[in-house]
Amino acid sequence: MRFLHTADWHIGKRLGDFSLQVEQQDAFQKIVAIARQEQVDAVVIAGDLYDRSLASEESVQTVNGMLEYLNLHEHLPLLIISGNHDSAVRLSTGDKWMRQAGVHIVTDLEDAMKPIIIDDTQFFLLPYFEPYQARNFFADRTIKTTQDAVIKLVAQMQKMFDPTKKHVLVAHFFAANQAGSTQQSEAVVGGVDMVATGVLQPFDYVALGHIHNPQALTDEKIKYSGTPLMFSTGEITQTKGVRIIDTTPFNSQFIPLTPLHAIKKLTGTFADVTSFDQQAQVEKTDYVAVELTDQEPVMDAFNRLHAVYPRLFELTRRRIRRHPQQRNNISRYVHSEQLDPVVVLRDFYQYVTGQPLAPAQEKWALKVRQEVDDNETN
Repeated sequence: MRFLHTADWHIGKRLGDFSLQVEQQDAFQKIVAIARQEQVDAVVIAGDLYDRSLASEESVQTVNGMLEYLNLHEHLPLLIISGNHDSAVRLSTGDKWMRQAGVHIVTDLEDAMKPIIIDDTQFFLLPYFEPYQARNFFADRTIKTTQDAVIKLVAQMQKMFDPTKKHVLVAHFFAANQAGSTQQSEAVVGGVDMVATGVLQPFDYVALGHIHNPQALTDEKIKYSGTPLMFSTGEITQTKGVRIIDTTPFNSQFIPLTPLHAIKKLTGTFADVTSFDQQAQVEKTDYVAVELTDQEPVMDAFNRLHAVYPRLFELTRRRIRRHPQQRNNISRYVHSEQLDPVVVLRDFYQYVTGQPLAPAQEKWALKVRQEVDDNETN
């Protein structure tokens, strides 16, 4: 069979004060077009349909409309799990009668143990969960981490494998490229501790949600779909899209999605980022984040930048990365009683601004110190 793998829609997500409703609807229509063109047999959504567990009415209506369109208009079975941003209870409302229409929404571990069969494939839908939920489900107090739980869950699922079919796991957690099935890690992303990809090898394909970068894993049969849109400046370099999976013979194809509007980050002094050359590289509809590098204060920077870039959603100032020796230069003054004020000023200025005193500034400091010394002598 052939299915489309997507995840992390984050309906209701905002960039600063800007709603992404229009962009999300556009991305959805492009996903529908891909599903038609590729003639998929089902759509997998691996969690985080919503951006917040307490979703707005508009977000609920949007998600319901999207699922309804895929299922009733496009006649596609839907295989959906809850993610860490979703409310499992709210997402599962009406799931029992929706199954009759081919909409399978799994939000608890008990239902994860019931494979859904479509054509030649068994789908195991594993929603986001906390380790304590698995501990209670198995009545096993030795389960401490997500990986502990996944090892037991996979073992249980394997007992239900039909050897005549392919086996697909749909899950929402942080997986990392590690071969060992018993390795532990301190790594945590989005409040979710790590699962080594080695424990997922029994499956023919693992459709993951949670990590927004679709290229986060190297295993061709264990993949994140990534988000359909860029949701932060940290994702600007990532290509967004969906995956088309064929089970027999196995094939995985990543299809990019072109965003309706871009996110751009501008870095430089206020003069640099507002120059005509810079403005020419930014569309009025682009969402813009600015990182200022000015050493001097820039008055009313946000409003002035907003006048140039109407979709300015973030303004930051570059933090100075201080060498440990600079911190030592400052801390040594705490225990010193014989201080040269000019030396203190020089080190402090360097520490705060990342730049040495200009010759004129140092000349002024020396002059002031001399005047103070002369006054004390007189």
